[in-house]
Amino acid sequence: MWTMPGVLAFLLAAGCAAAMGFAIQRGATCAVVAVEEVLSEGRVTRLAAMAEAALWVAGGLFLARALGLLTAVPAGSYALTGWTVLGGVLLGLGAYVNGACAFGSVARLGRGEWAFLATPAGFFLGCLTFGPVIGGGACTATAEFAGAAGPGRLRADAVLAVNLTAPMLLAQEAMRFWQAQRGGAIVNIGSRTWLSGAGPGYTASKAGLVGLTRSLAVQLGPLGITVNAVAPSYLGSAFNFAGNEEARRRAEQEHIRLGVLDRLGTAEDVAGAVAFLTSEDARFITGEVIHVCGGAQLAARPASAEITEGTS
Repeated sequence: MWTMPGVLAFLLAAGCAAAMGFAIQRGATCAVVAVEEVLSEGRVTRLAAMAEAALWVAGGLFLARALGLLTAVPAGSYALTGWTVLGGVLLGLGAYVNGACAFGSVARLGRGEWAFLATPAGFFLGCLTFGPVIGGGACTATAEFAGAAGPGRLRADAVLAVNLTAPMLLAQEAMRFWQAQRGGAIVNIGSRTWLSGAGPGYTASKAGLVGLTRSLAVQLGPLGITVNAVAPSYLGSAFNFAGNEEARRRAEQEHIRLGVLDRLGTAEDVAGAVAFLTSEDARFITGEVIHVCGGAQLAARPASAEITEGTS
């Protein structure tokens, strides 16, 4: 169903697309043409114009963030690895053979050169075939680690980087502060899925975080530092309830069923556990995992109706 913000967003996107198409037609915005101009004519007019446009866009994004209009500056989803470098080289070779980059292909299509319709088809086919050929994952940064669509290598790498690698690197960087302070507390935020399982990539990252927590507890204990983890379940938050109302209702029912306290957890429940582990009352607790999940980590709900109904 169309809403006014949705209509306005569509009209804005359509206007931007039209302006981009007009600019491409008038300015021959194409990386291949720009490089060819440098090599054949010794001029950098087009290349400089493209660099200037990129700087204007970057400046506008940072200005919007400074004014509070943008919560985060958009960034690419691919880390700089050998595969991304190889992909860039292949894209460059393809653009050279094609005689136009992606923008140039759009411009050629706008001039009626219908042969360039093969370009988006080539992008799509390459996306489908390149991963299986090299033994990697699907060409998407949002695919699940393993699912009906096949493994999503990029998604798995991102999940592991955020949930496991980042806490490890943060602890490493903070080591000099711990050595100077000779005391403190680390609380990692895990998930009850490290016991029960869920999406393979996510579960592996949270199970690894438990191992990291215990390893850090051993390594940092002589410095007087406690290291523990809190493992929540599904919480009643806006993040988890970003779907439609029916999806929200099903999620609530399923996760209430998994626990034994007949309600969803809240952010305050998790905060209470974290506050305890960082307090003086927990100064002799380290290497532990506190499950804040209403008993969802247990094997089953109580089978006796007499207990739940208070008749025994």
